Amino acid sequence: MKKILVAAALFCAIIAVAKIAILLKKRRESKTEGLISNSGRLSRGAASAALATRVASRTATTKIRQLVSDSEESERLENELAMKTSEDVVKTLGNMKGAMMKLGQLASFVDDGLPDSVKEMLAQLQQDAPPMSSELSAKVIRDELGGEPEKIFKEWNPNPIAAASIGQVHKALTRDGQIVAVKVQYPGVAETILADLANIDLAGFATPLIWKGLDLKALTEELRTRLMEEVDYSLEASNQTMFSDFYEDHPFIHVPKVFPKLSSNKVLTTEFVEGDRFEVLETWDQEQKDLAAESIYRFAFRSLYRLHAFNGDPHPGNYLFRGDGKVAFLDFGLVKFFNAEELELLLNIIRFSVITPDSAKQRNAVEKAGFLVPGAPVSDDDVAQFMEVFMALVAQDEDMQLTPEYASSVARRVLFGRASHASVVTYANIPPTFALLQRINLGLLAILGRLQATANWRAISEEIWPEISAEPKSKLGKLENEWWQDTKKRIAQGEFIHLGTNTPAS
Repeated sequence: MKKILVAAALFCAIIAVAKIAILLKKRRESKTEGLISNSGRLSRGAASAALATRVASRTATTKIRQLVSDSEESERLENELAMKTSEDVVKTLGNMKGAMMKLGQLASFVDDGLPDSVKEMLAQLQQDAPPMSSELSAKVIRDELGGEPEKIFKEWNPNPIAAASIGQVHKALTRDGQIVAVKVQYPGVAETILADLANIDLAGFATPLIWKGLDLKALTEELRTRLMEEVDYSLEASNQTMFSDFYEDHPFIHVPKVFPKLSSNKVLTTEFVEGDRFEVLETWDQEQKDLAAESIYRFAFRSLYRLHAFNGDPHPGNYLFRGDGKVAFLDFGLVKFFNAEELELLLNIIRFSVITPDSAKQRNAVEKAGFLVPGAPVSDDDVAQFMEVFMALVAQDEDMQLTPEYASSVARRVLFGRASHASVVTYANIPPTFALLQRINLGLLAILGRLQATANWRAISEEIWPEISAEPKSKLGKLENEWWQDTKKRIAQGEFIHLGTNTPAS
């Protein structure tokens, strides 16, 4: 029962402290236009402080009432507290948008330790945030594309079909008759996120007490840089175009094409794709969920190891499911590019952890990649045991079912470790270059765990790992193989040069 209070209180405390920091910051001159002005950010800070006060008061009152209640009544009061708190958080964050809303989205599916009632309420933030008015979205179109939506497009639906933390999506018809999804950025949200990130060190609230080896300054700067890239829709258009070109004609992975002439820094127009949301997928039979999970897994790791790029925002709202493993992947605002040397550091960890296990070489690889302070006073065996949970997915050439419990165990190891591995956590680090890869440990595994997905993850990985390139064994692997042979020829001809690193995928 304590987990409900601890999870809710910590979550709201982090939000409140962060927003109070923003509230106390010296403000520039307020803007008079836009959805979120400097004065609006003052209101955001006040709203967060008020949220923290309400939660603290509600928690204290509940604890007092529990002192004079029997066990059944005490449990009812605690569940009631969790529900009221989660409703309050959803309402407050949903209207804030920007960085704080993203925190709520992540919390909604990362850790199985959160009560179901809290996760269900927070899950509303994944896709259905409160939208902006039709007048405001029309103004963004007018400012960015040079005309009213009804003139730019043959048909325009003023009511959004989805609303999230940075923008909302409208359905439209182009002048040449193509159905498109038009993502319109909330006015002022870029400035709001910049202000948030200038004052918030999310990693710094708890980790200094646990991760003494963590380079917080470098890590926070990397995360700040990546998150600020999300508000540049021109960059997102380039990212999405690269992924769309790479996965062209793929049998079950689809990335919607971009319409550059109908896109700008704050408007992104892409091919409209039909499909079911994640919560619908969860009602399908297990075979269909397994196929969808394998598709998501293949997309994440083939993109990483073959395209040298990682889409760092895996959460349920970024997928549309069409059955038999067919998945459309959305939202490419948070993409990290890697060069060959960086990927070799990661592959060395895999190599000496599970391919040709060697604890001394594994430790050396972990240190060289920057995940462990060099010369830390811990044994090679301690490091190997600490790494086991991360490597369990690909340790054996056999089917393995992922569960919410496994996903949570990885999340807790990343954040806190277990008591038996506390000394390793003390000297652990998250290298800035690989910061977004922790989203695999947290977001991706949480998603696959929710699906209770079963697959031979080792066999799938051996297809993708460059030094092995094994023959496919699964149904989807065999479907993908012909596409991959053609794509390798395109790579050999010099396609897919990375935007940031100028490094060809190989």
